[in-house]
Amino acid sequence: MVLYANCDIHSYLSVEVTAPALCPRYTARMVKNIKIEPSPRWMRERLRAMGVPFEEKAMTLSLNQPFRNMEDARRFFRLYSQDKNKRAAAEDYLRNRLRETDDPAFPLELPMQRNLALITLNVNSL
Repeated sequence: MVLYANCDIHSYLSVEVTAPALCPRYTARMVKNIKIEPSPRWMRERLRAMGVPFEEKAMTLSLNQPFRNMEDARRFFRLYSQDKNKRAAAEDYLRNRLRETDDPAFPLELPMQRNLALITLNVNSL
């Protein structure tokens, strides 16, 4: 199973389903390019004010959408565009949103990042 071009998930993960009748299908997803940053200040202050011991981490996930060609990108934008006039399918609009990659199988991608906060509460200290 190739999840992303030139990246075989089996080299990172192996799964054995010991009860196939209870789990007829299993799907795995790999997330790469995670950047760890501090948690939001308001959250830290609120937890400290309540006296809750915690460890904090914030992550930026790179969730880029790869495309094999411009036509695939055009179809994607037409399907998911919020623009009623469908200007998202225009060539110049696509070129401004997409960036080129070094991957010959997926030469274009739509850059996308999501910020996540992870707070681990230390319940043993409560």
